[in-house]
Amino acid sequence: MLGEHPHALRLGEYLHYRWTGEAPAERVTDDPSTWCPFWDWDPAVLARNLELLGRAGRRDALSVLARLVNHPDERVRSWVVLALREDGTVAQWAHALSYLGDPREDTAPVLDALTRGVELDRIEEVAKHILAMESPPLVALKWAAAQVGEAFPADETATDLARLRPQLVEVSEPIEEPFSDTHPYSRAAALTPARAKELVENPTQETSWFVLARASKLCRVPIWSLAPEAHWKPPAVPREPAEPLALPAINLVRPRQIGPDGPVVSPLGVSGHYGLPVEGYVRAAEQGVNLFFWEPNYATLTRFMTRLSPADRRGVHVLVGTFEADPVKIRKDVERALRNMKLERISIFLIFWTQSWQRITPDVRSELDRLKADGLVQVYGLSTHNRGIARDAIIEGWNPVMVRHSAAHRKAETEVLPFACERGTSVLTFNNTCYGRLLDPSFRPSDCFRYTLNTPGVSACFTAPSNLEYLEENLNALRNPELADEVRERLLKRGEWMYREDTVFRKTVRSEV
Repeated sequence: MLGEHPHALRLGEYLHYRWTGEAPAERVTDDPSTWCPFWDWDPAVLARNLELLGRAGRRDALSVLARLVNHPDERVRSWVVLALREDGTVAQWAHALSYLGDPREDTAPVLDALTRGVELDRIEEVAKHILAMESPPLVALKWAAAQVGEAFPADETATDLARLRPQLVEVSEPIEEPFSDTHPYSRAAALTPARAKELVENPTQETSWFVLARASKLCRVPIWSLAPEAHWKPPAVPREPAEPLALPAINLVRPRQIGPDGPVVSPLGVSGHYGLPVEGYVRAAEQGVNLFFWEPNYATLTRFMTRLSPADRRGVHVLVGTFEADPVKIRKDVERALRNMKLERISIFLIFWTQSWQRITPDVRSELDRLKADGLVQVYGLSTHNRGIARDAIIEGWNPVMVRHSAAHRKAETEVLPFACERGTSVLTFNNTCYGRLLDPSFRPSDCFRYTLNTPGVSACFTAPSNLEYLEENLNALRNPELADEVRERLLKRGEWMYREDTVFRKTVRSEV
């Protein structure tokens, strides 16, 4: 049986749909704005709001912040963790730990950030508080039980452990083979007060921080006092200079201008998201592509750009963006992109993943204008999954605008693109294959790009191949843009199926409860 846990009930609804085809009934979902007074759907805005609260404001809001401890955006999580570490009570720590039990998320990094370097006395206090609760949340109980024998002896909480035995059986890990005598866990368990004193006085005798942490606990000294003053660094290894690249003249196919006074580009751009080899970008240029999509971790695209001559770099156009909501940080993102790719100017700069107009404050808009006036950005705009924001941005004169569009996500065709056609706004589309989930043997992968490029109002789109084979297939949409009616019908049929599947999955398995 799945039990009565809300996530289990939603999973049961999804399985029922998979077996019967019957869509689940609509349920009321949790709206964070009802319990979080500084909430915003845009993570950059929410992080900015948390920063503006100041330490005192975050301390006063810790009961609310605990519910954000596993927010998907690292900036938000960092403020929550900082507030808990600085001012959190044991009850607030326990409250936060109870939100780290979603099996759909990797909570280990959050738990590590929360507890790393914290004095064992505080870990002990929080763990004992949880064990003393009448019915602690299972995830918090699991964490507290793991501290028994590590942060404090088991006999100090024997009564609570006996009372919680049924729940502990539920959260216990599978029995594993015992550790060898040389394992850090075994060495830590075997520590005597005398040996612990030796390690504290000479930490270089031990290679495991786990053992040293146990020694510092026994000797009642802070663990950071055992750290060496000078951190070890690996010896520098000289790097061989990369061979320069020479691009042929790029002959554009069906070129179009992006934004007012913006660059003239190919309708199909190439993203570096999946690490396409450097020769792939060269091949794309040979086939008429002069538009590329870059983020700081796109290593192969960075290498491609830096190996070009200054003249060749001026012949290609790179779309760059920012996830920030602060003018200073936005300028730093621009300067970093220019520096990393050795560019003189960014052709297209976007405010990425805009989920709220609170992201675009007057000082942010002024900074974008200054970046353009300073010659660092040729044209700027915004990208969003929110069709209402995209429509309003077009109406308010933002140009270009970037939105999701595919055969599975077609609402932009009625809610966004007609406004772009009416006002002459350049629209870039992304996620045209739905990260590959839209693909089907009944049509070619390149048909996904043909579909969006044949939609009125779309100026350009991006493909993100991981290898040369995928690149060649998708470039076919550039060389052969026509989409046959029968192929279009198969593509739309697949899109309708995928949209229905995704909707049910989102409302059940992925639902916040």
